[in-house]
Amino acid sequence: MNAQPLIDSARLKFSGISSEDFEDIPDIGETRTFTITAQCTKHIEEQMANEGTRKIANMKIEKILIGVDKRINEEAPVEPNLFDSPVEPDPEGDEDETPSNVAAFTGPEFSADE
Repeated sequence: MNAQPLIDSARLKFSGISSEDFEDIPDIGETRTFTITAQCTKHIEEQMANEGTRKIANMKIEKILIGVDKRINEEAPVEPNLFDSPVEPDPEGDEDETPSNVAAFTGPEFSADE
């Protein structure tokens, strides 16, 4: 056999589940076109049965849109997470006042103290 020159290309393997919900569920066997963004998570190189190697890039799905859609490049709004710091109060703003229906806390009272 003649050794063929290696072509520096790879197959893509997608994994993950869409964070978007789709109401129009495709039928089994139906083919649909999607626009996706995905992040490469791993490179794999495997030996082929006959000759050479095959490169595979594992891709984790981040966003899916139905059809060919240029909105895929739009940035999603930033949502706060558990570790975000709270918004600092305005130093020149009014001080927080205790509402009139809140009494001062005096601590617990026990009957054994009598």
